[in-house]
Order: sequence, then structure tokens, then C-alpha cells
Amino acid sequence: MTTIEGALPQMPVRPERNGPVTAARQRRAALVYAAFCLVGLLPVLGGGSAAWQAFGLGLWLPGAGFVAVGGFAVLLFPLSVVLFGLSLIAWFWAGAVVAPLLVWGGAAALAGAMAGDTIWSGAPYLVPLLAIAALAYFRRRGARKRVARREKGETRARFARARRRGSRGGALRP
Repeated sequence: MTTIEGALPQMPVRPERNGPVTAARQRRAALVYAAFCLVGLLPVLGGGSAAWQAFGLGLWLPGAGFVAVGGFAVLLFPLSVVLFGLSLIAWFWAGAVVAPLLVWGGAAALAGAMAGDTIWSGAPYLVPLLAIAALAYFRRRGARKRVARREKGETRARFARARRRGSRGGALRP
């Protein structure tokens, strides 16, 4: 009886995180986000009106403009984040590609419309810190997932090698 040992190729372990196309798209998305952050910071640095400053800070994170408005409007920040998460689900499940853009841009525009004469003075410092914290959280979570996937792949590869060695005398065992 013949065996299929050697007919199954070894699964390669890629040292890089993503392929070239995915990496290029992620780089482009990061550059677009950085550009939005810079554009959002211009009204704050240039001394624009409170409405433009709240709108600009709202470009950093979904609903972050409500932090700039201050008062009870701050409670709209976590609501905007939840709505943004739901819009991402709608995007993936139903193909509603514009849903995340509408939620993020709508929250920024609403914050700009709600702004009074001035913004909260701590907002230009807190919003970038919140953005950095969100970035750090997602990067750390991604790193943990990559480590777990790599360990799972190595475990599967060891199991497959052990199964092949144990099946040299005949057909594969169930």
C-alpha cells in the first residue's frame, strides 16, 4: 500500500505579517489617517473658530469632537464609538461601505455644530492621547493574535509531522 507521505507540502511560515498587497493597502490607510489628523489639527493650531476646532478634532477619532465641545456632549463620544463599531459590522455584513464614513464624518460635523464660543482647553491634548491609546491597544491586540496564530501553526505542523512518522507502515490513521 502506498502512503501520501511527502505528497503533502510543509506549510511555510512567513516571517512578514502580511503579503505585499495587504501591506501596501495598510500603509496607504495609515497615510490617509495621518493626513486627516494633520488636517484636523490645523484649525486648532491656526486659531480657527470653535466649530472648526471641534470638527477638526473629530477627525482624529469617531466622536472625538464631542470631547472638544465639553459638558454633556462628552457622553456622545462613547456612543459615537459604539455606532462606528456597528457601522463597521454593517459594512462587512451588508456591504454598506459608506456607513463608517457617515458615522465618523457625521459625528465630527455634529460636534462642530454643537460647539459654542470656545472648546474645552484640554481637548487638543486629550484627543491625540486617546488616538495614540487606541492605536497602541489595537497594535498590541494584533501582536497577541499573531503570536497565537504562529503557535497554533507550529502545533499543527508538529502534529502533522508526528502523524506522518506514525503512518510509515501503511495508510494514514484516522
